[in-house]
Amino acid sequence: MHDLDDLVVRHGYHFACLVDPLGKIVAVAPSRHTAQVVHRAWREFALTDEVWRIEQALDVARAGLRGGTYSGWIMTIGGSFRWVDVQVWLDRRWSTNGPVVVVVGKDVTDERLRGIERIEQLNRELDLAATTDLLTGLLNRRGLARAESTEWAAAAASGDVLSMFVIDVDHFKIYNDLFGHADGDQVLVAIAQAIRETLPGGTSILARYGGEEFVVLLPATGTDRARAIAEELVTTVRQLSIGHPGHADVRVTVSVGVATVFPGLDTSDRTRLFRAADLALYRAKRGGRDRVSVGSVTTSRERYEPEEM
Repeated sequence: MHDLDDLVVRHGYHFACLVDPLGKIVAVAPSRHTAQVVHRAWREFALTDEVWRIEQALDVARAGLRGGTYSGWIMTIGGSFRWVDVQVWLDRRWSTNGPVVVVVGKDVTDERLRGIERIEQLNRELDLAATTDLLTGLLNRRGLARAESTEWAAAAASGDVLSMFVIDVDHFKIYNDLFGHADGDQVLVAIAQAIRETLPGGTSILARYGGEEFVVLLPATGTDRARAIAEELVTTVRQLSIGHPGHADVRVTVSVGVATVFPGLDTSDRTRLFRAADLALYRAKRGGRDRVSVGSVTTSRERYEPEEM
């Protein structure tokens, strides 16, 4: 019988064994494991869900075909699990009692896990890119939808309140048309930063909804507190003192629509919350801009009456 240890060393394998027609292991390398492995069935080292794949590779070899392979988990003699790349072939030279299947393999667990970690990292990066606004670094519309779904479910479960702002930069199109998109983008970045710094830390969620429009979610924040935060936000943006083209005494400002609700199990209320805040924003615009308007959403818990600011 050829030396399996020599086969392992010469070809850089981590292990090798011979499997007889009954599925018993009749030799193993490294040979120091002989007492623990020889005369045991190969199935003892296979995961139940992987048996059919290993059997398939052995069948290929028994048919006299080259190319029987298996990549997957096996159990070691120590009881741990390792990912291996295995090749199998039929060779009559290794036994005087009939043909045996030669099994050689490499332990590629570390490489496999590094690959999985890299894939997971790439997936996280892709997910971040898909939910982040490139200009401001805030959540984009898709990211907002995911966050809103999470916060709505949490508030519904706890019975807590949830407030929303819809914010629009006043007369932004005029600014953008006269100063150009580059300057307009800088204004949006500055306003996004001002909003972020005004909001309570920890649970507040801020997103760029599109164009010059932003949306804020405030978990566990009732109408009065939400209105106070919105007022502070409007003042903060005004105090940025960003000049408006053609009007030396006019500064870039924002209008804010506010709505508050006790989330129920009916997810359609999520749309009603946004519509109420958006309608309140429209009233703020119609009322002169640079101001806050509070809208109403009828729920099973409360009714919030509109209030012009």
